[in-house]
Amino acid sequence: MNPAYIHHHAAQAITSKNNHYAQLKEMNCLSRSEAWIFYTSFYLPSITYSLPMNPLSIQQCTDLNARICQVLLPKCGYNRNMSAAKRYAPHYLGGAGFRHLYFEQGDLLLQHIFKYLNSPETTIGKLLRTTISWTQAFLGTSRSFLTDTHQRLPPTGPSWLLDLRKFLIAINANVHLSDFPISKPLRSQDRFIMDIALQNQQHRRPEIMVFFGSGYIIIGKYDFFFFPTKLQ
Repeated sequence: MNPAYIHHHAAQAITSKNNHYAQLKEMNCLSRSEAWIFYTSFYLPSITYSLPMNPLSIQQCTDLNARICQVLLPKCGYNRNMSAAKRYAPHYLGGAGFRHLYFEQGDLLLQHIFKYLNSPETTIGKLLRTTISWTQAFLGTSRSFLTDTHQRLPPTGPSWLLDLRKFLIAINANVHLSDFPISKPLRSQDRFIMDIALQNQQHRRPEIMVFFGSGYIIIGKYDFFFFPTKLQ
């Protein structure tokens, strides 16, 4: 995984590999069964191997699917212009049974997170829980960002956990943790500052400004700043 979480080079490598496989299939005369074996036993494991650590956007995955399916659909006996609904529907429902790479990627992301959440005594399990706790504290909301996937979030930088959240939104799912680390209010009237800011529909800019009598808190993309209205 890139420490800066920049997937540009990883996306280029996967696209290059995808184009290579498509060109390879264009120059081969395989039977329908052989083409399907190539897709399920060789192409999918090879392309999806690095996706959990370098997640791509749904548009990038759609472009990869379009390129390989343009070649594989006729090889498997289907019209290359068949609708996406039929292309990705399972065989038992009359579909072609192809896999959308975005959902394959999301499935692998969930497998990774559940594997280590169910192993809290391991080093990676501890680091994952620490990362979830830090991300929740950084967002500053009162609800779990993996459980309440439809709540608005403040502007943030790229994150592996937020990419997982985008997939959960796409499939209308959520992740429940029995001991999710959320700070509890100390007094009965305490409220989360970020909840108050996000409820204000007037703030559409990348920064969110909240007034607290003695000054303003500017909540930006990566940090927040306090500007007093009066200088002592």
